[in-house]
Amino acid sequence: MGRRRHALSCEMNMNFDERLEKLATRHEALAQTVEFIAGMQLRTEKVLVALAEAQVKTENAMAELQHGMAELRNGMVGVQDAIQRLARIAESHEQRLDRLEGE
Repeated sequence: MGRRRHALSCEMNMNFDERLEKLATRHEALAQTVEFIAGMQLRTEKVLVALAEAQVKTENAMAELQHGMAELRNGMVGVQDAIQRLARIAESHEQRLDRLEGE
């Protein structure tokens, strides 16, 4: 509280022009701070817009990948069925050849 009293007594000893100059200096510092913060806010908003656009692109790419994976899974089921049919055919031919060789 002693500092506050000292500051008040110093301000009381200042004349009107000195006080006005001190206020103008503080006002300028505040104006610069607000301008700096406003610039930061604009840059932040631009970054957020870019991030949102990137997120939409990523979500679209993920949807395409999921669709492609589903198609791949379906194709693999078909390939697996075909391999099983070929295995049964090969087994059938092998049994036939064994019977023919045994005769």
